[in-house]
Amino acid sequence: MTNVVEKGLMLLSDYGIEEIPVLGQPFDGNIMEGIGTVSEEEAEGLDKYDVHSVFQRGFRFKHNEELIRRAKVITVY
Repeated sequence: MTNVVEKGLMLLSDYGIEEIPVLGQPFDGNIMEGIGTVSEEEAEGLDKYDVHSVFQRGFRFKHNEELIRRAKVITVY
């Protein structure tokens, strides 16, 4: 399954589309949509409002960083 996902991401890259890297980053409502939270105790090594996990990947165009789809994420509270 991992190989299929990697090949799909490479194909998107050929068309100028990239995944938005959000895991472990501070929450940004411009490129992310929060759909849930976990406590700081459950989120080892992450700070409050950091992205704990990604439910749905977000994508943007490489050349101008125009948003295609926001990432749906779980954050730390």
